[in-house]
Amino acid sequence: MNENIIPIDDEYKSKLFNWFYKNLNESFKTAEIEEQLKYAYDFAFVAHRAQRRKTTKEPFIVHPVSVALIVANEIGLGVISVVAALLHDVVEDTHYTLETIIDRFGSDVADIVAGLTKITNVYNAKSNVQAETFKKMLLSIPHDPRVVFIKLADRLHNMRTMEGMPQGTIQIKAGENLYVYVPVAYKLGLYDIKNELEDSSFKYAQPQQYESVVKSVEALRKIKDPITQDFKNELMRILVKTRLTCKIVTEKKSYYYVSQGLSAGMPIEDINYEAVRVVFQESDSDSRENTVGEHFKLYSSIIVNFPEREGYRNDYVVKPKKNGFQALVFQVNYRGHWIEVQIITEDNDMVSHKGYSPRKPKRQGIAMLAETLSELNSEANISQNAEELLGRFHDLATSEQKTIFVFTPKGDIQELPLDATVIDFAYGVHTDVGNHCIGAYVGSKFVPLDYKLKTADQVTIFSSASARPQQAWLHFVKTDRAKIKIAAYFHRNSTNVAVRPLEEGRKIFHNYMRTHTSIIPDVILLKELIKHFHLLNGDDLYKRIANQELDMKDVYEAAANLRKVIRAGKQEMADSVAQNGELPMLHPENYKVDSKVPFRIDKTIHFIASGCCNPLCGDDAVTFLDDDNILYVHRRDCVYAQNHTATDGKHTAQVEWGDDLEPMLTTIQLLGTDRQGIIRDVSLLIDSWRVNIQSIEISSRDKIFSGIIKMYIKNTTLLEKLSLQLGQISNIVSVNRLTPNNNKDWRL
Repeated sequence: MNENIIPIDDEYKSKLFNWFYKNLNESFKTAEIEEQLKYAYDFAFVAHRAQRRKTTKEPFIVHPVSVALIVANEIGLGVISVVAALLHDVVEDTHYTLETIIDRFGSDVADIVAGLTKITNVYNAKSNVQAETFKKMLLSIPHDPRVVFIKLADRLHNMRTMEGMPQGTIQIKAGENLYVYVPVAYKLGLYDIKNELEDSSFKYAQPQQYESVVKSVEALRKIKDPITQDFKNELMRILVKTRLTCKIVTEKKSYYYVSQGLSAGMPIEDINYEAVRVVFQESDSDSRENTVGEHFKLYSSIIVNFPEREGYRNDYVVKPKKNGFQALVFQVNYRGHWIEVQIITEDNDMVSHKGYSPRKPKRQGIAMLAETLSELNSEANISQNAEELLGRFHDLATSEQKTIFVFTPKGDIQELPLDATVIDFAYGVHTDVGNHCIGAYVGSKFVPLDYKLKTADQVTIFSSASARPQQAWLHFVKTDRAKIKIAAYFHRNSTNVAVRPLEEGRKIFHNYMRTHTSIIPDVILLKELIKHFHLLNGDDLYKRIANQELDMKDVYEAAANLRKVIRAGKQEMADSVAQNGELPMLHPENYKVDSKVPFRIDKTIHFIASGCCNPLCGDDAVTFLDDDNILYVHRRDCVYAQNHTATDGKHTAQVEWGDDLEPMLTTIQLLGTDRQGIIRDVSLLIDSWRVNIQSIEISSRDKIFSGIIKMYIKNTTLLEKLSLQLGQISNIVSVNRLTPNNNKDWRL
């Protein structure tokens, strides 16, 4: 389509429709459907005739036409949805009313347009409008999922035409995508759209990091592509002998996926940025037994010729994913490189891209997503706060889950995520069974509540009328249902907590606060809680919670009251994140944060370097202004940064770092082979850089050395230089920066 056409006249109108109809898939190529679409197009064209798009200045009608094409071709919806897509902005942006849509196009189309308009126009003076908008969108899914499909298409086209938009708008859209739209697309099975939204958000929100990842992947491709191509050629020669009709394709994963692996400290060589997919035609698609056999026939032919990587096989054929997806995924070695291989039928290949296929038209992702949202919305008080509901949805939707199958005493099968526990199983039976569970027999062995179940386990639940849910359960349950039911219980009841160590108390505190409020516990609130309960420090608070000396309900109520006091400006406020020693005090300033303009952080600015991601001067970062007029700084890739930009984007801005800031806290991890004097060498090198070390923790097992170093450092440039020199110390294999978000269990 020629985007340079400027006149919005009858000739343009005709050309645009012809282009639109020509590009629709063949299922729309009937005279009756063409007439329906032409009628809707003509109406939309007249309605939007005077409008142009802000970025491209092209006629606005191009946008609904493009959205309609996405709905038809990339999502695979029918005529009613395509008509609604053509009309989706009419009521919102023109003088036409919903009554006109009903009269002209019927109630089915009008209901979808009304749902889209309601999402856009939602307003509550006491709430965050941005968060309320997404709450409306999510809660529309159980009633009519076509609304959210069209909303996804609308967002996808907006991201494809984002060039020229103000930087602040781009940052907000990217945050919304990663926090809301991407999890929705993933749950719905729209994997191609999910990947594109991830990469476009990554590209626009973090352009430097995006370019770095692209360059790293492309450099690796130059090395691995010839090897992969040779592997595919050899593979085809082997598979021909099976007499199954196959094709071999390369499935590329998103750059955002690669960046997440890098952020978690994985070397890029260990990240599977692509997979070799064997797509085959079933000889008898009606026979499940035959289909399973053909998967394993291909699998056997491959592993006989190429060594398989132990522990890396995922069997989604015998045990399909909840959305119906079936494939056999494993890794083999070829010329010293591990290559991911996926064996999949033609039908499931389409399901893996679009969430459905002609032979599997039912989108199982809709039912899964609707069930999660219905449960979230039905629990008392949980969904009343829009930001809280978004946070809960994001947590549930982004948790990666592989599947196990366990049996009830009667032999019924229950499907659960990998590492699911006895409690997950109990809540799967019934809420009351979960609430009163005290243990279980797995086979003939009695096991505790946090016991991780395995496929083929037979589980018998033991319960007691006097038993109640424990807050600690939230730290090990895996299913959405169990998390929702336990969280709901604590909205209605107080509970006792068993004795637990410092780390457990910290987990209980932060999980309870996140579950019960949208407020992130910051140093200001923690400091006031310590004073309120006459405690020594934060560790004292956590220990008392773990040892039942403080009930989390009382802590929560105190936190809520103290937050009101802070908001009223009656307490002094603290700067930076509490680690050790006294907290420097600051006084609230009348800061102005505009998403359209970068905000400069220098020594004159009082701000909190958020403890969730420990940003450093030089990081790609955003600042967020809360209701108390306090500035928080987050790294761009922090989940809380995505949260803020998605739910309150007008109060976020890109950080522009000054060069006069004091050193800030950061954490690095060293890995290597142990030797005498290695700690001394590390300490001397860091000291030579005049860097203040806060703490060093060392772990060693089987001659493998791991160390966590917390230190105050000026900026990312200095950190990179120091890390490079640390990596040159004898026996040090890797040096990675850690944050609380990616710091997993590093101890050996």
